[in-house]
Amino acid sequence: MNDKKNEFRILLIEDNVFDVKLVSLYLNENEDYFFEIVNATDLGVGLDLVHRDQYDVVLLDLSLPDSSGINTIKTFLTESPDSTVIVLTGYDDMNVALEALEYGAADYVVKSDIERGLLKKSILYAYHSRKNEDLTKAKELAEKTAEMKHRFLAQMSHELRTPLNVINGITGLLEKTDPNPKQMEYILTLKQSTKHLLSLINEILDYSKLESGKMQLEKVKVNLNKLTRDLINTHKYKAIEKKLNLYNQMDLETPEFIITDEKRLHQLLTILLDNAIKYTDTGEIILGTECIHRDDLHTLVRFYVKDTGRGIDDKYQDSVFESFTQAHRSSTTTEAGTGLGLAIGKEIALLFGSELALKSKLGEGSEFSFIIHAGLNEVEEMQNFSPIFDEMIAGAKDIYAKILLAEDHFLNQFVIKEMLAHAMPGINLHIANNGLEALECLKNEKFDLILMDISMPELDGYDTTRTLRSMIGNPNSNIPILALSAHSLKPEIERCFQVGMNDFVSKPIVEKDLISKMVKHLRQVIEPSLTLEILDSDVKINLSYLDHLANGNADLRKEMIEKLSIEFANDLNDLIDHYHKSYIRAYYQKAHKLKTTMAYLGLKEHPIVIKTLMTKTDSVNSFPFSHEEIMQFNNICEMAISELKKM
Repeated sequence: MNDKKNEFRILLIEDNVFDVKLVSLYLNENEDYFFEIVNATDLGVGLDLVHRDQYDVVLLDLSLPDSSGINTIKTFLTESPDSTVIVLTGYDDMNVALEALEYGAADYVVKSDIERGLLKKSILYAYHSRKNEDLTKAKELAEKTAEMKHRFLAQMSHELRTPLNVINGITGLLEKTDPNPKQMEYILTLKQSTKHLLSLINEILDYSKLESGKMQLEKVKVNLNKLTRDLINTHKYKAIEKKLNLYNQMDLETPEFIITDEKRLHQLLTILLDNAIKYTDTGEIILGTECIHRDDLHTLVRFYVKDTGRGIDDKYQDSVFESFTQAHRSSTTTEAGTGLGLAIGKEIALLFGSELALKSKLGEGSEFSFIIHAGLNEVEEMQNFSPIFDEMIAGAKDIYAKILLAEDHFLNQFVIKEMLAHAMPGINLHIANNGLEALECLKNEKFDLILMDISMPELDGYDTTRTLRSMIGNPNSNIPILALSAHSLKPEIERCFQVGMNDFVSKPIVEKDLISKMVKHLRQVIEPSLTLEILDSDVKINLSYLDHLANGNADLRKEMIEKLSIEFANDLNDLIDHYHKSYIRAYYQKAHKLKTTMAYLGLKEHPIVIKTLMTKTDSVNSFPFSHEEIMQFNNICEMAISELKKM
């Protein structure tokens, strides 16, 4: 098969010498295209050639010395199904033509009808049609592979998060047992390690996003002294186990505070430290910084991790950053592991606009380094919701409610029970080991809130929620449901809202996160007259997509914003009116339109937006959200409209 543009390899299976010359004449009568024609005089020779070489198109006569009629193409495509075949024959029979096309021929050309240019057009059409078909198949395969990758990552996330949830929960409980200073040091180290392991899991789930270049750096104020000190403390026990010295060596010129992405920087340095400890048997490891440049606004800082380990042979140094490739530190030693660490590190370094550099010599250690360009001026920090959370949690002790926990793992049951006993002593907790047990409880008793695990035997959290929401007349059918799940990928979170859940708590469970969300939803149930506490009250719209559409045209941007403001307000009024009148079909027709509007404003991914504007399914015969939630959505929209009018 030729790779050059406008050059094609043709296999002509034809025993008539005159027809062979005629085809050659028709195809190469001008210089726009070049057709290399290989001739086979019978079907057997043709099949032998197509099995040994590649051709762009096969021209197949149906009347050959060793085969004739429709069986010719049937036999050919049975043995060479991937070939692009045009029947070139003297049979002028519509029935034969249709049958040939049904068997898989790309075209059917009658020799007596050939005009100059017709055969060439047929070949080009067949070739490009097949090429487009191959591209479509490749796209479908890529999508299928991406889906399989997504399922694998989701399952891996679940399997890893479940034990992490237990470790994290029990560590929090140990912290409340009045430990001595040494025990507290161990507990804090354990908490820090669990947190970093969870962060690593999250980053592996985002690996495809890193590869595609869609992930963006966050800008926050970072205390480099604290960051490097925490990294040393986290890794010192692993170093002590191998009798290694672990040092922090900061250049005196390195600023104490920089503006960069702390999470990504922490992860990259963690990867390098883990790598150094793994491949160092004696000596020391240094985590260091070097200030290369600094002015009033910016700085260039070089980070490095240097070890006295085994080093890397020159022949392996080019491959250590490849995905799923093990970094061989000697010619004889192979270490266990995923082979993803340095590959992820390379991608993170690229996010910083840097390369992950390596200096190493076999038997004399290695040094990995990268340079980041960071700001020095203060940046506007996100609103700190800690006081709000603290206030909510402080009031949790005064709440008395009946809660159903649907969870099959006994350690998770224990952890949540202990958390609630400490933070919400007024809670009367009932436990169901699976979805069927949960539904049985809900048929016989009234509850104020449900904590619903997603992955349970017998009946999972999704189906349990669907069943409950469809139980018209049951006093529990509309109570708040909080999803508990180790699956933290966006599709799983959206699915929770789509089946009728009210909120999402990720495993390993953070006590403050669980309690604050429980308080938020219980206050709506127990004290419905209270104004809903909306943490999104200062939600900001993002007009980057509209700016892209305007392409620098200020008048066009202004016109789009004005029209969007008016249409948005009208659609919102209609949506709320349909809600109050229970016009479900009309509601979701208007919701479909509002999805686009919310996307224009950068609010499409908000949980309340996802839940109130989700696509209607046949099973939805009522609104799967509360009155408070639609009012929260209305508040967000009104704030967005108000913000638009100011622009």
